[in-house]
Amino acid sequence: MIKTVGAALDGFGNLPYEDRKLLFETFRVWQDNDASGRGALWYLFTTPNTVYQRLHRIEKHTGRSPSRSRDVAELCLAFEGSDVAETHCRSE
Repeated sequence: MIKTVGAALDGFGNLPYEDRKLLFETFRVWQDNDASGRGALWYLFTTPNTVYQRLHRIEKHTGRSPSRSRDVAELCLAFEGSDVAETHCRSE
C-alpha cells in the first residue's frame, strides 16, 4: 500500500491547479458513480471519451490504473487525504 498520500499524488505536482482540480473532480465523480464513465458523464457534463481520457491522464501522472482494484483503493485514500488537507488549510 502507499506510504503517504503524497506518494500517490506526486505526479500531479507539475500540473497547473485547474488541471489538478479537474482530474481530482473527475476521479471522485467516477468513483461516486460505481466507477462508471457513463454515470460520471452526466455529472461532469461531458462525453464518455472525455471521462476516459481524464482517467488515463490520472493513470499517467500517478502510475496507478483505474482498472486495478488495488490502485483504485490507493487513489481513493490519496484523494480523500488530499481533501482533508485542503479543507484544513482553507479553514485556518
